[in-house]
Amino acid sequence: MNYAALFGSALWALLRHKLRSLLTVLGITIGIGAVICVVAIGKAGQAQVEQQLNNLGDNFVWVEAGGRAINGVRTGTHGTKTLTLGDAAAIKSQIPLIKSVSPQVDASVQIIYGNQNWFTTYRGVSPEYFDIKRWYTDQGAVFTPDDVERAADVCVIGRTVRDQLFGALDPIGKVIRVRDMPCKVIATLRPKGLAISGQDQDDAIMLPYTTAQKKLKGISWLDDVLCSAVSPGVVKLAGQQAAALLRDRHHLRPEEDDDFNIRNPEDIIQAQLDASRTLSARLIAVASVSLVVGRTLGWPMQMSPEAVLVAALFSIAVGVFFGYYPARKASLLDPIEALRYE
Repeated sequence: MNYAALFGSALWALLRHKLRSLLTVLGITIGIGAVICVVAIGKAGQAQVEQQLNNLGDNFVWVEAGGRAINGVRTGTHGTKTLTLGDAAAIKSQIPLIKSVSPQVDASVQIIYGNQNWFTTYRGVSPEYFDIKRWYTDQGAVFTPDDVERAADVCVIGRTVRDQLFGALDPIGKVIRVRDMPCKVIATLRPKGLAISGQDQDDAIMLPYTTAQKKLKGISWLDDVLCSAVSPGVVKLAGQQAAALLRDRHHLRPEEDDDFNIRNPEDIIQAQLDASRTLSARLIAVASVSLVVGRTLGWPMQMSPEAVLVAALFSIAVGVFFGYYPARKASLLDPIEALRYE
């Protein structure tokens, strides 16, 4: 077989039908570009979802004071007094599926440094909180169990609080006022950005829960107990066991509603579904964009060599098939009929 002759014949055919050849190349180019765009934006969106889910915490199990009615409304909120430090200790000691626990006492507060002030949220927690919620410092070190024991006036601040109160100043060692309480800044946190709910996770300060209980709220109970399960696969079961333990400790009869609320993995799944809907809208939009205005909206992309290879191979296969099939069909025609068609 004379491949040189075949190549020359094919090249001549392409040059004879310039418009047809141009449209074919354009179609293949658009096909490859569309597949690469869709996969790249899809992977970037998935990476964003995974990052948001990772920010939720380490196999996170969240116990809130106050139950939830059938319509989803939380009852009791910060007024429920039945969730105690003893409950947190019991969850840690009696549920093997739970590896770490942090009490939490929280509220909104006005904080002041010099002539700057900012309205934010404080969270009274234990040192374990930072591992459970995957918070990392960029300056200083978090408070210690000894700080918790003596209800020390120390705090760790998020990036938003740092920017609002200190700007370019180094905040470590500075004393801010949390309501009327002087509080020394001992560490700053790396930024996390917005949560899936849209809340600014960096707009908060963390201090020992004993400090929050005794010096800010004047209470002996807890608002939340934050827990970390031993693995992702047992998060739901750990939550169920915590619920059973708390019902027993709170002496709730079978007909009585929970006086606490445990956030289940369904909440995270729902967040994934919401993110998937957004991602689907992006994919539909980019498919249209690839045919109308190109790759120009500035959405984040994460390129994949596999996507490029698959798109190229698929487009080549389509081109070869739709080139071979008509040629094969034409070769079976009577020469007179073929010439008449041409």
